[in-house]
Amino acid sequence: MATRMAINDAKGNRDDNTVTLEGRGDPDRDFIVCVSGTGAYCYKGKTDGKGEFLATFTPPGDPNGSQQFTVRHLEADGTVGDNLGWANAFNNPIEGKA
Repeated sequence: MATRMAINDAKGNRDDNTVTLEGRGDPDRDFIVCVSGTGAYCYKGKTDGKGEFLATFTPPGDPNGSQQFTVRHLEADGTVGDNLGWANAFNNPIEGKA
């Protein structure tokens, strides 16, 4: 689960509709982020060599609403794998990071 957070872009403009998810999974693995429940696509990225990721995106939907997100890894054949062993920062923080 994540909440929307205000983020300043490179020019210093505030964006109240941006979400940042921090978490971990398998190293060097492609993953997608979707809205829980609806499955609406939000983001595609890749974990680093330690399996950590930081995903920043503007999700679909009401900017004043509350949303939960699901992270799923992609298998080598492009199919969506399960998310067992994957954790977001709210459930299993990366050591040294809140």
